[in-house]
Amino acid sequence: MAMRVFVPIASFVLGGFGLAACGSVTPKGEDAGTVGVDGRSADSAVDSPVPPPPCVPPPSHPLTTTDITLFADADGHTGTDNTCPKTGVSFTSSNPQHVWCRRLGGEVRDSANNYNHWWIWTELDQPVGAVGWISAYYIEGQGNDQANGIPECPP
Repeated sequence: MAMRVFVPIASFVLGGFGLAACGSVTPKGEDAGTVGVDGRSADSAVDSPVPPPPCVPPPSHPLTTTDITLFADADGHTGTDNTCPKTGVSFTSSNPQHVWCRRLGGEVRDSANNYNHWWIWTELDQPVGAVGWISAYYIEGQGNDQANGIPECPP
């Protein structure tokens, strides 16, 4: 691990030392890569995948709902990714589903290469009164990466 020395000067080069963007000096040859403007390694900023979204509900949602029809039962999750804990399920038998809003998240894909990154915030059918995120993949009549007619959730 590189030893970092903090200095109050914006930028300079001194002998065998180079200044990182945050004002710390790292001896050359010990740094793992160039530091980008966001403070991450410039190499990892390009090559690293985006971390999965947090498993949390939206801070708020529209007061009105949009009706959708599911073509298969859909698991509800605490966040916009299948790795988030499951909170319940929405059944096709209760179509149409009333949903509040959508947000981009983890991909859901099938063996025929149909996929969707949109997730929808809704009240689930079971347990009664539970809310959660379901993948827009399960909306009947939507194409890849579509959740048409559903407003976006606040950030």
